[in-house]
Amino acid sequence: MAQTKAITQTGKTVVLFDDGTWKYEHAEQHTSSNATEGETDIILTPLVNDSIIATSSKFDVFKEVSPRLKKFFGAEKSKINCTAEWHNDMGKVSLKLVFLVPIGDANRYFGHTLQDCLITLHYTNNEHSTFTISKDVTQKFIEKWNVSYYEGAFTLDEEQISKLLKQPNVKMTVNWKKRTEEYAIKNSSILKKGLIEVL
Repeated sequence: MAQTKAITQTGKTVVLFDDGTWKYEHAEQHTSSNATEGETDIILTPLVNDSIIATSSKFDVFKEVSPRLKKFFGAEKSKINCTAEWHNDMGKVSLKLVFLVPIGDANRYFGHTLQDCLITLHYTNNEHSTFTISKDVTQKFIEKWNVSYYEGAFTLDEEQISKLLKQPNVKMTVNWKKRTEEYAIKNSSILKKGLIEVL
């Protein structure tokens, strides 16, 4: 049975189950999923704090070889670096992704924008979640360093947030305008760690 944790207003940790039942995390606190006398007023804190505006620290998601670029430039010169940061805007949680592509004319290989591109996060239990880049979309070229930046963000609902908190991520698929590529996420808890900062 799937489960997640929450904190009560009195500071106790409870385990929530998908069937709507709950129990205290530690047996000495409580072992039943039914409230007894004096516990009927337990109110769980919501999954997302809707009274704050918060941004996580920026973090690296992956630095992986692009199969498309590898054909032209070799593995060492074809690594795409993806960084990210989480945002909570009064309960609206979004993930902003920045892709650094090590060539100055990345449009030729990937397309001109991330707008409406699909991002799929794959979990360790073989499930996945797919999101559409729909906000904060920009693209930059830095000729001096011969690099291209693609930026964009998507918003998550509570169900998607809960799923991400429960399952480690092992890879990301990016449906670029011209090609779909898959990249391994070596630190499988990195997205969860950043998300917790803004909840």
